[in-house]
Amino acid sequence: MENIKTYFNNILKDIYNPNEIGIFYRTSMEHVCCIPKQDTYFRKDTDFSDKQTAEMKSIANRLQKNEPIEYILEETQFLSLKFKLNKHVLIPRPETEELVDWIKKDIDNNQKLSIIDIGTGSGCIGVSLAKFFSNATVTALDISKEALQIAQQNAEFNNVKLQLLCADILNFANKLQNKYDIIVSNPPYVRECEKSDMEENVLKYEPHLALFVSDENSLVFYDEIAKFAISHLNDNGSIYVEINRYLGNETLKVFESYNFNCIMKNDLSGANRMIKAIKIKK
Repeated sequence: MENIKTYFNNILKDIYNPNEIGIFYRTSMEHVCCIPKQDTYFRKDTDFSDKQTAEMKSIANRLQKNEPIEYILEETQFLSLKFKLNKHVLIPRPETEELVDWIKKDIDNNQKLSIIDIGTGSGCIGVSLAKFFSNATVTALDISKEALQIAQQNAEFNNVKLQLLCADILNFANKLQNKYDIIVSNPPYVRECEKSDMEENVLKYEPHLALFVSDENSLVFYDEIAKFAISHLNDNGSIYVEINRYLGNETLKVFESYNFNCIMKNDLSGANRMIKAIKIKK
């Protein structure tokens, strides 16, 4: 009988490189067999039950169709925390971890804070900040009820509390009385013209609502976040946003046009990736 590792290699070799296949195999084994990752190196095919063998092969078959492993396993890691995922939310990226790290390095974690995460998706940003800032009140805003359900599950799973708010930041009835010390967002910023540069598995499986903006109005979310901040950000409070690497200067100008003091920061690959905009007390 063909062993499972050989099965993974044979059906995935034309799509992924050997290193990727090895990672998929061990990650799948860790999930299916409920064992620590270090133990996956020593597990033999003879140690799999019939059910586990079937599950492993099912995962490989879905990987062959370019389905992201995070959706197949319905979970991922973000800043060492585990998050549940489904098709209604984006898979968190390392760049977003860098955005959260920036906030964590900027601010004393004992400080009492009010934070809003706009476009929370899986809740990876809001939950991570709530975990680090134990004295913070964190609101998670999203247009998608399904996304907010996942964010709530992730908050409970990681033993933190989120205040959920279902709203569209682009059509926000400005009735919210709350003010915040931090506004953070990883909004849709990929232009339609950039679709051809994206991986097939992203285009096929990840929610387009959370990814794409029109070529003609590509900075609309940043403009609305800046407007929201005028009324809802405390003096000396900060906005932290992830941005399109090709539109760094243009995005910076949006916040500067509303008289925020701005800093643009590169990600680890050297690309313009995030902006901090500070509301200076007049």
